[in-house]
Amino acid sequence: MKFGKKGLLVVASLSLFALSACGKSAKETVVSSTENILNAKQMESSGSISIKLDSNAKDMKPEDKAAIDMLKNISITVDSKTDKDAKKDEITIGANIKTDAMKMDISIPMLMDEGKKALYVKANNVKSLLQLAGIPGDSFSTLEGKVIKMDMKDLGEVDIKESTEIQGKVQKLLLDAIKALPEDNFTKEKDVYTVKLTGKALKAVIEKIFDEMSTMKNFTGTKQEIADFKKELEGANLGKSSVSLIYTMDGKIIKKQDAAIHFEAKNPKDEKETFKFDMNIHSDIKSIDKPIKFTFDTSEKNIVPMDELQKMIGEFMNQFMMNGEMDGGKVTPVQPAPTEPAA
Repeated sequence: MKFGKKGLLVVASLSLFALSACGKSAKETVVSSTENILNAKQMESSGSISIKLDSNAKDMKPEDKAAIDMLKNISITVDSKTDKDAKKDEITIGANIKTDAMKMDISIPMLMDEGKKALYVKANNVKSLLQLAGIPGDSFSTLEGKVIKMDMKDLGEVDIKESTEIQGKVQKLLLDAIKALPEDNFTKEKDVYTVKLTGKALKAVIEKIFDEMSTMKNFTGTKQEIADFKKELEGANLGKSSVSLIYTMDGKIIKKQDAAIHFEAKNPKDEKETFKFDMNIHSDIKSIDKPIKFTFDTSEKNIVPMDELQKMIGEFMNQFMMNGEMDGGKVTPVQPAPTEPAA
């Protein structure tokens, strides 16, 4: 199997598969636990994702190598609250990124309100991202405590509805794949239950998930690339690759959920060239089907529309161009335009 785009597509398929899960006999417990998570109306959890990525492939494109360099030393934390009845999801994503050129810590709290078709981001964190771009933090001090509102229709290539539908299909694929496995694929040790997918079962899941991904509007692959990917997947040796789902139970209640992905492949033309990917996802389940309290204040008086933020940035950049004071100079904080009182 060649590396680069196709290798990263396999990784993406495996990752989406595991993230959708961080979704009696050992098999019955795993199946019912997975169903409980996938069918939950409300859920709150916190967890972490660690990634290791390595390849010595010679034919790798510069952009693929840059992506690998960034991903191989990244650690991610995810705190999430979901209420399907209210059609709201609150997620705080934290990332620690280390490369040869930089070190960066990011924390981004977001609230997605499907009913209002809006995405909200806490302005304090937007201010931190602007600082990474070289804009002094005090330039937007008036945003303190505010919330940036973005209309989903203005998010360009991001189709939230389509992404949600794809995730639902992937979740069903996951459950069907688990149900089809023989009993000896499931193990139990005290309160820890594990299911492991390898070989043909893993290949089948990757291909089906890839089929779903390839139907998305922003999928850039051609029909020929899709055919090539499937052909190479069919001939690929995934003997050392696996996906494991691990549940820690407290009686009938799921307390922890883990997913471990290991993907390893060799170049059939040069077996010294290898591609290795490891992802470990840990999730502490705080509550299932209990009332969710969201932390975002989305009242009109607390919202800064996206176009207003863009205007503030534009005004700052104009001021900088005139004064040349971005680097070390004093810049007058940009004031948001007064908002009209809500009717």
